[in-house]
Amino acid sequence: TIVFFMVLAGIMWFLLIRGIYDENVAFLSSLLFITTPFIVKFSQVVMTEIPTLALIIVATYFFYKYCELEKIKYAFAFVITFIFSIFSKQIAIFMLPVFLVYFLVTKGIRKLITKKMITSCIIITLLILLLIIMTLNFSQHTISWVKGYMFSKIELSRIVHSLKFVWHNHLTFPVLALSVISIAVSINRRNKHSLFFLLWITSLYMLITIIRAPEPRYAIYWIPAFCLFPATAVNFFHHRPWKIILSTLLLIIAGYQFMIAFQRELTYADGYEEAARYVVENQKGEIVLYSSKVDSGYFIFFTRKHDPHQDIIVFRADKILATNKMDHIVENRINKREEIYEILQDFGICYVVLEDKEYESYPLRWLREEVESDRFILRRRIPITSNDDRLQDVALDIYEFKGYTPPKRGKVLEMNIPLIGKSISVKLD
Repeated sequence: TIVFFMVLAGIMWFLLIRGIYDENVAFLSSLLFITTPFIVKFSQVVMTEIPTLALIIVATYFFYKYCELEKIKYAFAFVITFIFSIFSKQIAIFMLPVFLVYFLVTKGIRKLITKKMITSCIIITLLILLLIIMTLNFSQHTISWVKGYMFSKIELSRIVHSLKFVWHNHLTFPVLALSVISIAVSINRRNKHSLFFLLWITSLYMLITIIRAPEPRYAIYWIPAFCLFPATAVNFFHHRPWKIILSTLLLIIAGYQFMIAFQRELTYADGYEEAARYVVENQKGEIVLYSSKVDSGYFIFFTRKHDPHQDIIVFRADKILATNKMDHIVENRINKREEIYEILQDFGICYVVLEDKEYESYPLRWLREEVESDRFILRRRIPITSNDDRLQDVALDIYEFKGYTPPKRGKVLEMNIPLIGKSISVKLD
């Protein structure tokens, strides 16, 4: 899925820039974009940044086509893809003022007050309202976080904080240097084509500054725009030799970025698949209780991989014995050790798989201590090999509960989900 969207982003960026500038600028900017190490990193991670970025680029392509040809099919395609981008990640809303301002500047207010544009605006507004309702209902954590920063005083450190992402994380030094020079020249020459991309960068910068984006990934969406400006510098020169020299320099920079990205070691953790395979191949009971200090997700992923019938349920100890919120335990759900055994017998749990680490939550510490009693049998101990500092000298232990009994009928699983501010109940039957 992520690779598909990365390919889509690269192709649509090329088509967009070719339509605005020319093939040379499109090729060079696309090459800089897809070889940017930060982009490569997120094209190898299952998160929403790359799909959202791709949908923003696709929406921008149809927006430009509509501005050029004013055909209803492009307006319709723009509305659909833009809404998709916002639904994939709400931060994509930063493009709305970019589209509005650019359209008003280039087309005028009269073009905005047409049947096609009014219809498009109504559709966008209604769908955004739907997203707002969904966000208010299911994203309590995000809402409280954004509100906390939106109404706080914007200080200098907060303004600089967002800018640091550009040179600390997003761009290599050659691309950053050429981009800054090219932006300055474009502003000085009042290049009309650069207006949209300057608005793009400015709008995102204002949003991530207001909400104080905690991580560089929240600002990944301006990388294509920054990669465009060095490529546009080729057109600053009228003499062919200078064009060739600058184009060659940009190709070398793209090669340099590729080497950096290629040499970057992906995060890995070997051992989880072996544990998952053991549990599946030696299945006893319908449910496995899994306790982890580092929420890598690997154990559950590999359990799904090796369980083609999808009939093994994995209970997370940090949702059953406690409540987890963004890697922090915010609630202890049991008050005595015997409640662990009640849960094991009520839900028919035979295997307990846990990372051999120290736990802050006392229910999780109790579980770690109880599995070493004579009520359990240690079936496997699997060392984890990883380049993640949090998983150094850690092993996965697989214990079998001697007192296993089939699950009791009519049991209800209840979990608190702090991120959405709600609890969910599921009948085990």
